[in-house]
Amino acid sequence: MLSSPSSLGALFSERHGFGTGEVGLVYLTSGIGYLAGSAAAGSWLGGSAPRATYAATTIGSGALFGLAFAAPFGAGVAVVCITLACFLAPFGWVTLGAMLSCETPAGQATTMVLAVSVYSLGAAIGGAAGGLLLAWGGYPALGVGLAASAAAAVVSVRQPAAGERSVSPRSEAD
Repeated sequence: MLSSPSSLGALFSERHGFGTGEVGLVYLTSGIGYLAGSAAAGSWLGGSAPRATYAATTIGSGALFGLAFAAPFGAGVAVVCITLACFLAPFGWVTLGAMLSCETPAGQATTMVLAVSVYSLGAAIGGAAGGLLLAWGGYPALGVGLAASAAAAVVSVRQPAAGERSVSPRSEAD
């Protein structure tokens, strides 16, 4: 899903007629959304159910990215969708990182290196799939693909088996 920024500039220049400077402002607003989401995500994770947080924010982010690419909105609505998607995305990433590091049966370093490798492979496959979707059905097909990839990511997060370590919300005493 994060390979979508490579198509973001093209979306705003081709569909909405933005020039280079205006596309840069879209990147700036989405970056501010991501920064704000990153700042808020850590404190939010401490009091939330991690799988529900991951599911809600990943589905929300994917749906907003999907709407920005697929729906025939004006540029203003598309910018708001992208910025909100970028605000939600770090909640999912922080939660996923916490789940990986706390619930791994292997060492944390091994798990995180493997996670980065899988992420890189997924980015390559996602980029290729995005290119195929663009060629096949344009930005609407890419938007549907982005939302579908978010749903697939949520489904891929398994529940820990009985007795396995899991990330849990902080107690009121913390």
